[in-house]
Amino acid sequence: MLRDSRGVAVALLTLAPLTTSLAMRALPVALVGNRAVTFGVDCAVSFGVIWAAVPMCIAIWPQMQQASPADLEPQFRHDRHPATGGTLDKVWFNRGL
Repeated sequence: MLRDSRGVAVALLTLAPLTTSLAMRALPVALVGNRAVTFGVDCAVSFGVIWAAVPMCIAIWPQMQQASPADLEPQFRHDRHPATGGTLDKVWFNRGL
């Protein structure tokens, strides 16, 4: 079973609202009701959380994963090892994001 990158979603859904509320409290009262300021703060905080969370999640979860050839698409199930020509017990791939 493949692991997913829930860390980015968790960070965005928890850290972004908390940081946004702290930033809005730091603003002068006259600016809090302004929709453009609220939108700008929301966008800046969301960008900052994503900018910080994605590299941490990439560092925490392994990027290389193995799978059985039986779990692959039909055209890849019977591939052979390029050097030895033997059957493959497992294949390694880069999960990426």
